[in-house]
Amino acid sequence: MPRALNLEEIETAIERMPADKQLRILEKIAASLRLKSNSRQKRTTGWDDLYGVAKGIWAEDAQEYVNRQREERT
Repeated sequence: MPRALNLEEIETAIERMPADKQLRILEKIAASLRLKSNSRQKRTTGWDDLYGVAKGIWAEDAQEYVNRQREERT
């Protein structure tokens, strides 16, 4: 099994590559970081983070809306 490269060896290898290959590596790293960032954000969002988000969307009190919807079902 081949040994893993250390950071300096990776940097040196990348510096020796043509610019187009360096950009491809950069794009892959950026995409990977975006995915990790998005998955972390999803895990840390809680109900407290959503408090007040919909304020002003409805022209009536939320409880009145819910009560009316329940009445219309019966």
